[in-house]
Amino acid sequence: GLWDCDAKGVLTISERVREACVLVSPSDATSPSQDLTEACAEHVGGPLARTFARACGIYEHVKTHAPGGPYLDFCDMMALVYRGIENGDQWARDLQGRYQYLALDEAQDANTIQVRILEHLAVGSKATIWVGDFRQSIYGFRGARPDLLHDRLDRGAVLLPMRYNYRSGKAIVRASNAFAAGTPWHVGGDSV
Repeated sequence: GLWDCDAKGVLTISERVREACVLVSPSDATSPSQDLTEACAEHVGGPLARTFARACGIYEHVKTHAPGGPYLDFCDMMALVYRGIENGDQWARDLQGRYQYLALDEAQDANTIQVRILEHLAVGSKATIWVGDFRQSIYGFRGARPDLLHDRLDRGAVLLPMRYNYRSGKAIVRASNAFAAGTPWHVGGDSV
């Protein structure tokens, strides 16, 4: 039976698979009518589609039926918040404009759903501050969208480069600058 396997191991592996499946498109995380298994099969495609779909199905089953469950994971939490915003729930309206300033740290690793939640919260606020470095984006496998920073700049955001690197030696900084030169991620000039 299902519980003959290592449930914690299934949760760990399947959670990674599910995050990849859900964050391919924000509509997958917010559409209650679309089954996660179908979303996996649709977006993964090819010979791995069936394996991904099965892993997603197992993960959802374990989350729902595990002892002490059902459980919510981080993707569920984001999807529920976003769904509340889209549905115009009162709590979501109450949060708009509550804070004068909002900050998004590590913005290069934010995904579409997270940015849409931030944009909702920012309605009525004075400003949002996005802190990020295109060159440090490491969560593409989880749906990170560093291009959303470019989108912000294209819409008139003010860029304040933080050019001094206090964490790395000069050789590493020079190598990073050389690697990034000429790419769309080399915004704000070289670090020193």
